[in-house]
Amino acid sequence: MLSTSALPQETASIQRASFTVEACAGLALLVAGLAGQLSAAWGYALFCLAAAGLGCALMLMAILTLSRQGKTATLVSWGIRLARFGVLAYVFAVCALSGHYTHETFIGKMEWHWVIFGPLILFALVCVELGIYRKLLKANAISWNRYSRFINRDDADPVAMRKTLVDEVIVHRSLWQISKLRWLRHTLIFWGFTAMFLMELAAVFLREAGPSFGWPDIWRTPGHPVRLAFDLAYDV
Repeated sequence: MLSTSALPQETASIQRASFTVEACAGLALLVAGLAGQLSAAWGYALFCLAAAGLGCALMLMAILTLSRQGKTATLVSWGIRLARFGVLAYVFAVCALSGHYTHETFIGKMEWHWVIFGPLILFALVCVELGIYRKLLKANAISWNRYSRFINRDDADPVAMRKTLVDEVIVHRSLWQISKLRWLRHTLIFWGFTAMFLMELAAVFLREAGPSFGWPDIWRTPGHPVRLAFDLAYDV
């Protein structure tokens, strides 16, 4: 049998081996895309899997914090698995799409400035995601490690959590009580960018992913009502 001191070393070895396999898989997707062996459909399919995994993880987290439904250990376990799956699929999607579109540029189907624009946008996204990680997770890791053993879901108040979500995140009731003008400005910015983000995700699916899967290209069909609806929503 393994000693207690050997268990962390074995776990670390497994994690390093897993990371090596995942890195090799991402590199293989990148190389295959550069060689012209992958279509854009591969990248967008992986992107859809990433969105599904992260969305399901977020849903489980909402069930965990906003209700008493389900077993805590099961929700936490599957939430972590789905979140990890979503992040991994997202990285693979970026590798596949980077290789594919760089190959498209090499053969003259895309302009060269997109080769520079794409990595710059990716770098910006990584910076934002890293900042969110440091602000929300890393900054609170010490407190979580110190007090997590005292946190019990049975002692939580889901009703209060739901009320806080509605009052402070959705409708910003506290800011409304302080200043109506500040509330209006903040709400327009917050929900405006949120709506833009969600609409752009849907637009990318219709504009890029759909045609790559062989579906009708409704985005480039003149006068198509779906495209006109998006134009109206963007203007608003």
